[in-house]
Order: sequence, then C-alpha cells, then structure tokens
Amino acid sequence: MRATIDSAPDGRSRHQTMDTMTTQERFQAVMNFEPFDRLPLWEWAGWWDETTDRWHKEGLSPHLTDRYDICRHFGWFQKVVV
Repeated sequence: MRATIDSAPDGRSRHQTMDTMTTQERFQAVMNFEPFDRLPLWEWAGWWDETTDRWHKEGLSPHLTDRYDICRHFGWFQKVVV
C-alpha cells in the first residue's frame, strides 16, 4: 500500500519528498507517522570503532570509513514505501 500526499509543506511534490529527504525531514516524517523514503540512521546507535576495524581486516575497503558510505556499501539505505 502506498501512502499518498499531494505536497510537502514547502510545496514539493510527493515524489520529490520521497526521493530527496534531508535527515531532519526524514526524522520528522517518521515521528509524525508521515511518508518517508527510508528509516533514519540513528547516530547514537552506530557501531563501535572496533567493528569497522574488524570489517577492514575482513576485507572491507580501507577507503570506507564514513558510516554513511559503509551503510551504502552494505545496502542498508533502502527505500521504503509506506
């Protein structure tokens, strides 16, 4: 089932809202039970530095150090249609 809204408060269309949400917009949408493009990445629920050290030893590219790049690498940023 797709959620439908005509436009966002700033006048953007639903399509634009679903594909280009900022972190703040995404968080507010989730908290207000509104459509969102994916679940927020909770900064306080990240992984320990030891985790990324281990992943690098296990073959993760040493160039991947940013948590957002690592999430994209593993495919953890997936669009959700509500």
